[in-house]
Amino acid sequence: MRRLLLIMILGLSLSYSSSAQCDPLCPPDLNGGGGFTCTAFGMGAGICQATIGSTTITCIYIDDACSASVVPVEFGNFEGRLNNKSVSLSWSTVSEVNNNIFEIERSYDGIDFMYIDQKKGAGNSSEELTYSYLDSGFDAREQVLYYRLKQIDFDGNFTYGKIITVRNEGDATVISDFYYDNVALTLEIDATDDTTSEISLVDMQGKIYYNASHFFSEGKNNLNIIKSNLSGGLYVVSIRTTNNQVITRKILLY
Repeated sequence: MRRLLLIMILGLSLSYSSSAQCDPLCPPDLNGGGGFTCTAFGMGAGICQATIGSTTITCIYIDDACSASVVPVEFGNFEGRLNNKSVSLSWSTVSEVNNNIFEIERSYDGIDFMYIDQKKGAGNSSEELTYSYLDSGFDAREQVLYYRLKQIDFDGNFTYGKIITVRNEGDATVISDFYYDNVALTLEIDATDDTTSEISLVDMQGKIYYNASHFFSEGKNNLNIIKSNLSGGLYVVSIRTTNNQVITRKILLY
């Protein structure tokens, strides 16, 4: 009965995260904390909400325990491919809560993104939905294009999806992704064939933190750079191939 009451209050029909997935997201009880504001409905039922970064998280409690957590949009795939002189973008959502619009953004360096257009969201949905967009307004001289989606709720809260990379030149070796922990910065290098490339990592003042040549097999390769010498800030990764083609990408470390 309490579960039915909470779903009626939210006015939504959703597939929620399990209790095990709630634990790292939500406060342990309806007393809140960690930026969460909680409302109790009695008999151990209630709702806690907080905006963390640019994402609003709603936690639903039954019998004084987190029973479900809701984020605005659960993304499926986000892909891009060159189609003649345009880029075809497509993405899917597994569920949507209070979702107003998707803003589509483009970048030439992976850091500085610009708004190019928007698509209307579904509002509330528990079914898989697909969206598409054709971008023809990019600078054709750029070898690599980066795209991301900005999802905006009806109440103005927003969150960003992952960044994808699209080759504007079919043979470009690109830095398709990066991630890091306390030990290493990992660069994902996507090569169109077997090649040897020079990799350099410099900060915005021009200080070189890494410079070495590596052999990369066709497809995706991971390159680990020890992170102990790196502090938070903006860096530029450059790839110089054997034919002196140079691809750069900015990365931000926290």
